Formats: sequence, C-alpha cells, structure tokens
Amino acid sequence: MSNSGHFQTRARAIDHLGRGQIADCPTAVTELFKNAHDAYARNVQLHLFDGSPRFGAIFDDGCGMSLEDVTSKWLVVGTESKIDGDVPKSDRFGLPERTKLGEKGIGRLSAGFLAPVTFLVTRKKQSKFVAVLVDWRLFENPFLLVSDIALPIEEFDSIDELTNVFKRMAAKSVANLDGAAVSSALDKQRVKQAWMTWDGIGKKQGNPNPCKAVRTLTTGEVDFQSACEHWTGCGTLEFHGTALFMIHLNHELAAWFEDSSDEEIENARADLTQTLNGFIEADAAAEKDFHYAFCVHEQSRVTTQVTSENVIRSDYLRTLEHYVVGTVDDMGWFRGNVKAFGEERGEHSLRLQLPSLLGKAGASRIGPFKIELAAVEM
Repeated sequence: MSNSGHFQTRARAIDHLGRGQIADCPTAVTELFKNAHDAYARNVQLHLFDGSPRFGAIFDDGCGMSLEDVTSKWLVVGTESKIDGDVPKSDRFGLPERTKLGEKGIGRLSAGFLAPVTFLVTRKKQSKFVAVLVDWRLFENPFLLVSDIALPIEEFDSIDELTNVFKRMAAKSVANLDGAAVSSALDKQRVKQAWMTWDGIGKKQGNPNPCKAVRTLTTGEVDFQSACEHWTGCGTLEFHGTALFMIHLNHELAAWFEDSSDEEIENARADLTQTLNGFIEADAAAEKDFHYAFCVHEQSRVTTQVTSENVIRSDYLRTLEHYVVGTVDDMGWFRGNVKAFGEERGEHSLRLQLPSLLGKAGASRIGPFKIELAAVEM
C-alpha cells in the first residue's frame, strides 16, 4: 500500500529564517535599506527613539504597498525578485531602472533581529494606508504551526489614526495566545496547551515567561505621531512609502542610549556606522538619487550619526596627494591612471600578485571590478 505525505511548517521556521540567517545588527539594517532601494525610494532613514519602550523606525518614500501587495508578497516568505517581477514604471516616479539588491525574499524578516515587535505601515500613492503587526515572539514557540498564528492587518485613511490602529491590532495579536487564529475547539485547546508547555519550559530554563512577554505588547505608549514627522512627505495627498516600526529595541540598537565608555557598546555603535557609511558607493548613490541617514533621538536632542551626503566622493579623492583609479580584469591586470605626490603620472598597467591557481580550471575569478584609491601625506 502506498501513501503520500506533505511538509508541515512549524512557526519556529520563520524565526530561523529571520534571526537565524542574520549575523548582526548592521546586516539586518542594510537588508531593510536594500528593500527601500528596490522600492525606488529616494530617501531612507533609520531613526532610534529613547523612551519606554525604546523603539526605532525605518522610513522610506518608495512605491509603498497596497493591501494586495502586503498579503501576496510581504507576508509570503521566499518571494524572489526574478519571479516577483519588476516595479512598474508608474511606481518608479521618474527614476531609472535599478538593479535589485534584495535577492532571497527573506530580507523583511531581518526586522525580527532588531526588535521583538514589527509594526509595518505602508501606502501606495493615492491609496489607503495598510498596517501589519508582527510579534516575532509568537514564532519562538516550537509547539505551534505557522497556521496557528494570525497577523493583524488593517486599512485606514489617515496617519493620524495610527495610535488607535496599533492598539486594536495589539489586542488581536495577543489573542493568539488563546488560539484566535484557529476555528475548531480542538485546535484552540491545542494552541493553549502549546503555550502552557512553552511557558513551563521557560520557567525551568530560567527564561522570562513567554506569554507574559507577548502580553506586554498592549502596555506602554509608542509616540507614533511624533515619529512620523520624520517620514518624508507623510500626511500629504501624494504621499507614498513604507515605515517599519521596531518596538523594544535589541541591545545593539539600544546601545545608542547607553554609556559609551563600555567597550562592547562602543564596538556595536562603530560597527553600525561603518557599515552604513559603506552601504552604497557614494557616486552610485548620487547617480541613482538615493539618499540615506541614521539619526538618534534622545530627549529633545537629535543627532545625525550617518548621512550619505557626507560620504567621501570621487571629486574629493581626486584632490588628494596620491590618487589611483582604474579597473582590474579577471586575470589580475590593473589598468588606470595614477597621480603621485601631486603630479599626474599618466596611464599605467601592471599585473597584480595573485595566487598561482588563478585562471586554472575550477578556480574562482578575480574580476573585473573598478578600484579607486587615495592617500595624503600627513
């Protein structure tokens, strides 16, 4: 007798695909910046806000999403750019076509690495706002199936409604603990038992009560309205874009509000600023009309930590004492122009010292790639 079977996906698979695939905070932030780039945003910004709870937001003015886009794309894990299709010309707002930076269809799950709660707010031009609330802690329970968790989704007309929208959706999210996503009494009992079991394991391991942690979603006030003042164009009739609110920041982002004399905190800050400074080559960003920034809000003070406008560009590098620009081909030959000690030295070619296996069957190629170097004698 032959039978057939099928895969079932535990809720924890979402947790593994998100936080499990992200190495650190800078990687997670850049994945989300890539999504803004691919949505033809001109501006994307990371803002961190002190308070209780501490929260952050990534704002962009890209094409945004409709309710259909959210349910059929954003909430579908593994959508791939080649299958997902290109952004229509009408949603590019006059910008030239961009090569997509996001490839694996899981970049949006990076938000779960940065904070346990993600509140997505998005709007296509001349459409309603759409919001989705994801409490990633629900997906940590290994006894649940993906279908046991319902993510609240809501359409609304004005950004002024955001606080009330969040409160309604938070209550619906917490209801997952009582089996709100399933219909039969048997399944509801199974979900409730799954949470009781998970709570029991947490207590034995000395971890915080998982159910209690989820219920904290309905406590504390997030000042969405003040935060949205930093969302470019938000509130205007022609507005379009996406915001990812990250509630209860992880330790790497919360480090921006801690004593910087701690070495670990200082390293976390440096890693993020260095990564964002090199997120995209400065001249390419200018050519694409793509701008990014990172700001920290502490009490009444706003500090801009990173901005693409201050990244060093080629026109500055050319003024320095030593300057090299050219290309390296796939056989390791450099060809380009050299300036040394302030004097132009013309075109030069040279073979780089590379491993002896280069060019042999099965070996990796080196290029081609462009290279630009500058230095100054202090």
